[in-house]
Amino acid sequence: MKNRLIPKAILQIIGTKIVAYNMSSGIFQTANWYLDDKKISENLDYLVFDMESSAAHNLKLEISDGKTTESIIYPVERNLKNQILLKKIPGPLIILSPASGGDMTETPDNIVWDDPMTPLFLYLGESRGDTIRYYIIDTDVDIDTDLNGKKDDDADNK
Repeated sequence: MKNRLIPKAILQIIGTKIVAYNMSSGIFQTANWYLDDKKISENLDYLVFDMESSAAHNLKLEISDGKTTESIIYPVERNLKNQILLKKIPGPLIILSPASGGDMTETPDNIVWDDPMTPLFLYLGESRGDTIRYYIIDTDVDIDTDLNGKKDDDADNK
């Protein structure tokens, strides 16, 4: 059986920040992130990088299992819509999803994610002050695990 490496990332531009999530498949031991040709991170799961002082054109994700190395390159384009939205959002919680097409979406305090096959990413990097301190994630909304009579408020992330 051969390990098939398929590099893939979900990329968002938020203001001057690049937020990318490694969605690669296969069994890999290393992940390297490059902005143009300069290595900026070795995080296996994600990248958050402020490109304020950079005029970057490409983001490359390179994964390796020690024998084989595969990579993918994404163009980096500033998203003015996201930058304007950041200034207008009164609340600091921002939802990122591949379904959003690269644009951020402001979210209410209670998010119900109906499609378990579509990844959901919450970005709290632009939180203002101490407005976000506590949150819960209820991954089994059909079961009332805390036995309080409501199914959608159990803190499964504790």
